[in-house]
This record gives sequence, C-alpha cells and structure tokens, in this order.
Amino acid sequence: MYLHGGDVCGREGILDFSANINFLGMPAAVRAAAIRGVEEAEVYPQAFNGKLEGKIAEKYALKPCDIVCGNGAAEIIFAFFGAIRARRALVAEPTFGEYERALAGAMDKCGIVRHMLTEGNGFELGEDILDKITGDIDVVAVCNPNNPTGVVYDKGLLLEILERCKSMGAWLFVDESFIELTMQHKSGSLFDMMNNGSYDKLFILRSFTKLYAMAGLRLGFGVCANRGLMERIRGILQPWNISLPAQYAGLAALEEEEFAERSRVAVAAEREYMRGRLDGIARVYGGAANFLLFYVQNDVLDDNGRGHLYNQCLERGILIRDCSNFYGLGCGWYRVAVRCREDNERLIEVLGELLQKV
Repeated sequence: MYLHGGDVCGREGILDFSANINFLGMPAAVRAAAIRGVEEAEVYPQAFNGKLEGKIAEKYALKPCDIVCGNGAAEIIFAFFGAIRARRALVAEPTFGEYERALAGAMDKCGIVRHMLTEGNGFELGEDILDKITGDIDVVAVCNPNNPTGVVYDKGLLLEILERCKSMGAWLFVDESFIELTMQHKSGSLFDMMNNGSYDKLFILRSFTKLYAMAGLRLGFGVCANRGLMERIRGILQPWNISLPAQYAGLAALEEEEFAERSRVAVAAEREYMRGRLDGIARVYGGAANFLLFYVQNDVLDDNGRGHLYNQCLERGILIRDCSNFYGLGCGWYRVAVRCREDNERLIEVLGELLQKV
C-alpha cells in the first residue's frame, strides 16, 4: 500500500495531523510570490530553473551546477534512482516507502537489503550498518531525520557511512527533507561535505514543502557534485517541471531566515509538550522533527488496511497517519504532526478518550 498523509480532499472541516507541515503556515511573502506567479502564468516558467538553483546555491554556499530542482522532493527521488539504476540497494527501515518504490521502478530486479532500526534501540542507526555496505551494494538510502521515527542520526556515524560507501564505490542517498525544522539543521546535515571534492557519490535531498508549508505548490531539490549524474537526472526530468508560482514562491522562501528560526523554536516547544501529554496514554517516540511516532496495543486493521484508532479519530474529525504500511512497523503504529497548541489539545483529548477505553 502506497498510502501517505494529507489525504484531505473532500473532507471538509478535517483536522489534519497526518501531514507533517509547518503549523505556522506559509509565510506571507511566499504566498504573495506564488500569487504573482499565477498572475503571470500566461508565459512558460524558466525551463531549467537556473535562477532558483542559483539562489539555492547562494543560500547554502553550494555550486549552482550541483543543484537540480524537482516538482516536489518525490520527483527527485524517482529521478535519482532512475539515473543510477542500482541493482542492489541498502535501505535503513522503517522509512519513507517511496525509496523502494523508485528503486523497483528503475530496475525491475533491484535487490533490497533492509537494515532494520529497532524500537529497543530507539530507532537509532548503529555501527552495524557499516558491515552491510559491501562491494555488491550500489546505493545506501537513509532519511535524516527519519520519517516516521523523527530521529536525527549521529553525524559521526553518517560520515563513517559516507567513507564506507566511497571505499566500496556505492552511492549514499540522504533525504534531509525535514532537517530544516530541527535544531540540528546545520550540525546534522551533510551539506558541508559537498564542497569537499572527495565525495562525488553523495546525493542530498531537500524539500520546501515542510518548512514553508508549500505542499500544494510542489518544490524540492537535490544536491550532488557528480556532473555525469546531474546530467542524467536533468535528462530524465521533463522541461518546465517547476511551475511559475512554485519558482516564485521558492525564491521568496529562501529569504525567510527569521521565519525558519522562529519555526524551529516553535516546533521544538510544541513537540515536547505533545510528547509529555501523549506519554501517559501511548508508547511515544519524540525524535527531533515536527511529528511524533507512537504505538497502541490491541489495534486491528479493517479491510482497507486502516487501523481501528485511525477510523475512530476520523469519525471525530481528526486525520492521523496510520503507519501500518511502513516496513518494520505494522498494526498499532501511528504518526501525528506537531500543530498549534489548540489543535494539539484537541488531538490529545480525543486520543485520551479513545485509548483509555482500550
């Protein structure tokens, strides 16, 4: 099942905790820029997003030629795995399911080696993953912070993984889509390795969706110093893949540094508040991102593969993310976004009522 959060179409008045979007909403300047893009939409957008990629490079001290923009981070995921055509991949699970879907679409016989993250270890990456990066592994895929656990991995270990990949000739794919909403947005990122010159098989994914609340506009980007790979990715992507509203919104978003910092502080405070309140009614894992993973006992799946708690919350006007389709989790696991205090109180009230009955 390729189920995701944010399925609110046709559900008026729903309180959506299933999609991990910044609860402060879209910055006013970003919204105004998107509207201007609509007003000027009689013309084609810039075909290969040169202005936007140049602005991203300026903000993060990267090279414009090392950046490629996509119609959401999802497009970049599929383009990357389509370009490398791996025959064997190592994936740290549970994690975002689109990596495996993209791998399967790129190579029908791509073998998946799963490195399982365990609840007993707090879903942390351990050094045992290094032993699985062998000569037959073409790519290692990790999500940092991980979705759905929210864990930001130790940077020292990530650097060891990077070195191991280099020695084995493997790609390292790191999805940092949520890292801008964490306090480790600089210390936990591998962006500083991009200008090193030694790691041309490191690929980092970023998204505008989460921090700037731009889910409907669709904008993400990938960073890699490998010229051959970036040319292949650009050959896969269709021209005009980023709409004019999304291009304008992205340019405006890159100026919103104060908003970004305010968002990180607000998310951290609300996440800890929610974690404290949920801790008494479920087995909760806080992580460092703008969502929480928790487990409830005695849950059952319906014929559509949805958990009983999911359906009960939906009846009360709240949409949560059923995580039963994440490899390594299963029935009883749920993820909820961090929202504003009023919304969070409503969620906790409903969960408290439902889970106390159980």
